[in-house]
Amino acid sequence: MILGSCCAAPWAVGLLGAATAATLARYHFLQPFLLAAAALSVGVALWLAYRQRPDRRCQVERFRMQLLAWGSVAVLAAFILLARRMTGE
Repeated sequence: MILGSCCAAPWAVGLLGAATAATLARYHFLQPFLLAAAALSVGVALWLAYRQRPDRRCQVERFRMQLLAWGSVAVLAAFILLARRMTGE
């Protein structure tokens, strides 16, 4: 059983990955809208991280929120650059 799974597992993962990629390729036209929605979400996250609050939250918590927001900016930028590179634009 174990010997069979070590030979079949890579094929199963490869086939599932190819099927998923083929399915998602049909929705390629939605990419600009999804990227715009992601950019809007990151903009809201930055606004929430830097807005002045009347309750004067702890500075450590505020720093963590800002760090997470800028991490989201970096991830979004990486996805946008990767998408442009994959489509050849």
